[in-house]
Amino acid sequence: MSKKNLPSLQQEASPVTNLTCTLSSSPTDENCTVLCADMGKRLLFFCQDGDRKWTLYKYNLGDNYLSNVATYDGKFYGLTLQDNFATIDCSPNPRINILEPLNIHWPVGASTRTSYLVESFGEMYSVDCFKRAHKSNKTTHISVKKRDSSRQAWDTVYSIGGRVILLGCDDSSASWSASELGVKGDCIYYVETNDKRVYCFDLEEGCTSVYMPCSRLQPSGLTPIWILPAS
Repeated sequence: MSKKNLPSLQQEASPVTNLTCTLSSSPTDENCTVLCADMGKRLLFFCQDGDRKWTLYKYNLGDNYLSNVATYDGKFYGLTLQDNFATIDCSPNPRINILEPLNIHWPVGASTRTSYLVESFGEMYSVDCFKRAHKSNKTTHISVKKRDSSRQAWDTVYSIGGRVILLGCDDSSASWSASELGVKGDCIYYVETNDKRVYCFDLEEGCTSVYMPCSRLQPSGLTPIWILPAS
Protein backbone atom coordinates (compact mmCIF):
# COMPACT_ATOMS: atom_id res chain seq x y z
CA MET A 1 0.00 0.00 0.00
CA SER A 2 1.40 3.39 -1.01
CA LYS A 3 0.88 6.62 0.91
CA LYS A 4 0.73 10.15 -0.41
CA ASN A 5 1.49 13.12 1.82
CA LEU A 6 -0.91 15.99 1.15
CA PRO A 7 -1.12 19.40 2.82
CA SER A 8 -3.72 19.90 5.53
CA LEU A 9 -7.12 20.76 4.13
CA GLN A 10 -8.25 22.37 7.38
CA GLN A 11 -5.75 25.17 6.83
CA GLU A 12 -7.49 26.12 3.58
CA ALA A 13 -11.08 26.15 4.86
CA SER A 14 -12.25 25.44 8.37
CA PRO A 15 -14.43 23.79 9.30
CA VAL A 16 -15.00 21.34 6.46
CA THR A 17 -18.73 20.52 6.45
CA ASN A 18 -19.77 17.99 3.80
CA LEU A 19 -16.69 16.70 2.01
CA THR A 20 -16.56 14.29 -0.94
CA CYS A 21 -13.23 13.26 -2.47
CA THR A 22 -12.13 11.47 -5.64
CA LEU A 23 -8.89 10.82 -7.55
CA SER A 24 -8.22 11.47 -11.22
CA SER A 25 -6.26 8.20 -11.53
CA SER A 26 -4.40 5.60 -9.49
CA PRO A 27 -2.56 7.19 -6.52
CA THR A 28 0.65 5.64 -7.87
CA ASP A 29 0.35 7.85 -10.99
CA GLU A 30 2.67 10.85 -10.61
CA ASN A 31 0.05 13.05 -12.30
CA CYS A 32 -2.77 11.93 -10.00
CA THR A 33 -4.92 14.86 -8.85
CA VAL A 34 -7.06 14.79 -5.73
CA LEU A 35 -10.39 16.61 -5.88
CA CYS A 36 -12.25 17.41 -2.65
CA ALA A 37 -15.67 19.04 -2.87
CA ASP A 38 -17.30 20.74 0.10
CA MET A 39 -20.94 20.55 -0.99
CA GLY A 40 -22.23 22.79 1.78
CA LYS A 41 -19.85 25.67 1.07
CA ARG A 42 -19.69 25.25 -2.73
CA LEU A 43 -15.93 24.88 -2.58
CA LEU A 44 -13.59 22.71 -4.65
CA PHE A 45 -10.05 21.84 -3.60
CA PHE A 46 -7.40 20.44 -5.98
CA CYS A 47 -4.01 19.01 -5.06
CA GLN A 48 -1.23 16.85 -6.51
CA ASP A 49 1.55 14.99 -4.75
CA GLY A 50 4.28 17.49 -3.90
CA ASP A 51 2.01 20.55 -3.76
CA ARG A 52 2.53 22.68 -0.67
CA LYS A 53 -1.07 23.80 -0.53
CA TRP A 54 -4.46 23.09 -2.05
CA THR A 55 -5.85 25.09 -4.96
CA LEU A 56 -9.18 26.49 -3.75
CA TYR A 57 -12.05 27.29 -6.10
CA LYS A 58 -15.31 28.79 -4.85
CA TYR A 59 -17.82 28.37 -7.64
CA ASN A 60 -21.09 30.19 -8.32
CA LEU A 61 -23.83 28.42 -10.26
CA GLY A 62 -26.67 30.59 -8.98
CA ASP A 63 -29.39 28.43 -7.41
CA ASN A 64 -27.62 25.34 -8.70
CA TYR A 65 -24.70 23.55 -7.02
CA LEU A 66 -22.82 20.26 -7.14
CA SER A 67 -24.34 17.30 -5.31
CA ASN A 68 -22.00 14.53 -6.57
CA VAL A 69 -18.53 14.21 -8.07
CA ALA A 70 -16.86 11.31 -9.88
CA THR A 71 -13.90 10.51 -12.13
CA TYR A 72 -14.02 9.17 -15.67
CA ASP A 73 -11.02 8.65 -17.96
CA GLY A 74 -8.80 10.87 -15.83
CA LYS A 75 -11.25 13.78 -15.76
CA PHE A 76 -13.62 15.06 -13.09
CA TYR A 77 -17.39 15.23 -13.51
CA GLY A 78 -20.33 16.16 -11.33
CA LEU A 79 -24.07 16.14 -10.89
CA THR A 80 -25.89 19.27 -9.82
CA LEU A 81 -28.89 19.73 -7.57
CA GLN A 82 -30.97 20.56 -10.64
CA ASP A 83 -29.97 17.26 -12.29
CA ASN A 84 -27.41 18.54 -14.77
CA PHE A 85 -24.26 16.68 -15.75
CA ALA A 86 -21.14 18.85 -15.58
CA THR A 87 -17.42 18.77 -16.27
CA ILE A 88 -15.03 20.00 -13.59
CA ASP A 89 -11.77 21.50 -14.83
CA CYS A 90 -9.01 21.80 -12.24
CA SER A 91 -6.03 24.14 -11.91
CA PRO A 92 -4.55 26.34 -13.23
CA ASN A 93 -7.97 27.69 -14.28
CA PRO A 94 -10.71 25.85 -12.36
CA ARG A 95 -14.22 26.01 -13.76
CA ILE A 96 -17.46 24.04 -13.96
CA ASN A 97 -19.15 23.54 -17.33
CA ILE A 98 -22.82 22.58 -17.23
CA LEU A 99 -23.71 20.01 -19.89
CA GLU A 100 -26.92 18.08 -20.51
CA PRO A 101 -29.82 17.43 -18.07
CA LEU A 102 -30.55 13.89 -16.89
CA ASN A 103 -34.37 14.16 -17.14
CA ILE A 104 -35.17 12.18 -14.00
CA HIS A 105 -38.58 10.45 -13.94
CA TRP A 106 -40.06 10.03 -10.48
CA PRO A 107 -42.04 6.84 -9.75
CA VAL A 108 -45.58 7.24 -8.46
CA GLY A 109 -45.67 7.87 -4.72
CA ALA A 110 -42.01 8.84 -4.34
CA SER A 111 -41.34 12.07 -2.45
CA THR A 112 -37.56 12.08 -1.93
CA ARG A 113 -34.47 10.65 -3.57
CA THR A 114 -30.71 10.27 -3.23
CA SER A 115 -28.53 10.44 -6.36
CA TYR A 116 -25.13 8.91 -7.09
CA LEU A 117 -22.69 9.42 -9.96
CA VAL A 118 -20.80 6.18 -10.60
CA GLU A 119 -17.98 5.28 -13.00
CA SER A 120 -17.96 1.57 -13.78
CA PHE A 121 -15.38 0.00 -16.11
CA GLY A 122 -15.27 2.90 -18.53
CA GLU A 123 -18.97 3.78 -18.37
CA MET A 124 -20.69 6.59 -16.49
CA TYR A 125 -23.92 5.86 -14.61
CA SER A 126 -26.32 7.81 -12.45
CA VAL A 127 -28.18 5.93 -9.73
CA ASP A 128 -31.32 7.34 -8.10
CA CYS A 129 -32.78 5.83 -4.92
CA PHE A 130 -36.39 6.85 -4.25
CA LYS A 131 -38.30 6.85 -0.97
CA ARG A 132 -41.91 7.62 -0.14
CA ALA A 133 -41.23 9.97 2.77
CA HIS A 134 -38.42 12.39 3.59
CA LYS A 135 -37.61 10.76 6.94
CA SER A 136 -38.18 7.20 5.75
CA ASN A 137 -35.20 4.84 5.70
CA LYS A 138 -36.80 2.44 3.21
CA THR A 139 -35.89 2.66 -0.46
CA THR A 140 -38.88 1.81 -2.66
CA HIS A 141 -37.30 2.00 -6.12
CA ILE A 142 -33.91 2.40 -7.78
CA SER A 143 -33.35 3.76 -11.29
CA VAL A 144 -30.07 3.58 -13.22
CA LYS A 145 -29.15 5.68 -16.25
CA LYS A 146 -26.12 5.28 -18.52
CA ARG A 147 -24.52 8.16 -20.37
CA ASP A 148 -24.16 8.04 -24.14
CA SER A 149 -21.33 10.51 -24.73
CA SER A 150 -21.87 10.59 -28.49
CA ARG A 151 -25.42 11.91 -27.98
CA GLN A 152 -24.79 13.66 -24.67
CA ALA A 153 -27.85 11.86 -23.34
CA TRP A 154 -28.77 9.49 -20.51
CA ASP A 155 -30.73 6.29 -21.06
CA THR A 156 -32.41 4.11 -18.45
CA VAL A 157 -30.73 0.69 -18.34
CA TYR A 158 -31.60 -2.66 -16.78
CA SER A 159 -28.15 -4.18 -17.06
CA ILE A 160 -24.70 -2.92 -16.06
CA GLY A 161 -22.60 -5.51 -17.85
CA GLY A 162 -22.76 -8.17 -15.16
CA ARG A 163 -21.19 -5.83 -12.62
CA VAL A 164 -22.49 -4.54 -9.29
CA ILE A 165 -22.78 -1.08 -7.80
CA LEU A 166 -22.38 -0.60 -4.05
CA LEU A 167 -23.95 2.48 -2.48
CA GLY A 168 -22.66 4.04 0.73
CA CYS A 169 -22.78 7.17 2.85
CA ASP A 170 -22.39 10.79 1.75
CA ASP A 171 -23.12 9.88 -1.89
CA SER A 172 -20.15 7.47 -1.96
CA SER A 173 -20.27 4.45 -4.23
CA ALA A 174 -18.16 1.72 -5.79
CA SER A 175 -18.46 -0.75 -8.65
CA TRP A 176 -16.85 -4.10 -9.30
CA SER A 177 -17.13 -7.36 -11.21
CA ALA A 178 -19.87 -9.50 -9.69
CA SER A 179 -18.01 -12.74 -10.45
CA GLU A 180 -14.91 -11.54 -8.60
CA LEU A 181 -16.99 -10.62 -5.56
CA GLY A 182 -19.01 -13.84 -5.74
CA VAL A 183 -22.40 -12.09 -5.90
CA LYS A 184 -25.20 -11.73 -8.44
CA GLY A 185 -24.50 -9.24 -11.22
CA ASP A 186 -26.60 -6.40 -12.60
CA CYS A 187 -27.63 -5.50 -9.08
CA ILE A 188 -27.38 -2.53 -6.72
CA TYR A 189 -26.29 -3.37 -3.16
CA TYR A 190 -26.99 -0.95 -0.33
CA VAL A 191 -27.64 -0.60 3.41
CA GLU A 192 -30.41 1.47 4.97
CA THR A 193 -29.77 3.65 8.01
CA ASN A 194 -30.71 2.15 11.39
CA ASP A 195 -30.95 -1.28 9.81
CA LYS A 196 -29.09 -4.58 10.06
CA ARG A 197 -29.41 -5.90 6.51
CA VAL A 198 -27.68 -5.57 3.15
CA TYR A 199 -30.26 -5.14 0.38
CA CYS A 200 -30.00 -6.14 -3.27
CA PHE A 201 -31.99 -4.39 -5.99
CA ASP A 202 -32.15 -6.50 -9.16
CA LEU A 203 -32.18 -4.17 -12.17
CA GLU A 204 -33.61 -6.71 -14.60
CA GLU A 205 -36.41 -7.88 -12.31
CA GLY A 206 -37.01 -4.50 -10.68
CA CYS A 207 -37.32 -5.94 -7.20
CA THR A 208 -35.47 -5.78 -3.88
CA SER A 209 -34.40 -8.67 -1.68
CA VAL A 210 -32.46 -9.02 1.56
CA TYR A 211 -29.01 -10.21 0.57
CA MET A 212 -27.28 -10.44 3.94
CA PRO A 213 -29.12 -10.29 7.28
CA CYS A 214 -26.61 -9.21 9.95
CA SER A 215 -28.46 -10.11 13.14
CA ARG A 216 -25.46 -9.50 15.41
CA LEU A 217 -24.75 -6.05 14.01
CA GLN A 218 -25.81 -3.05 16.06
CA PRO A 219 -28.07 -0.70 14.04
CA SER A 220 -26.34 2.53 13.11
CA GLY A 221 -27.42 5.84 11.68
CA LEU A 222 -24.49 5.61 9.25
CA THR A 223 -24.32 3.75 5.96
CA PRO A 224 -21.01 2.10 4.97
CA ILE A 225 -18.01 3.25 3.03
CA TRP A 226 -17.17 0.40 0.64
CA ILE A 227 -13.53 -0.65 0.30
CA LEU A 228 -12.58 -2.67 -2.79
CA PRO A 229 -9.27 -4.12 -3.98
CA ALA A 230 -7.24 -1.85 -6.24
CA SER A 231 -7.62 -2.60 -9.95
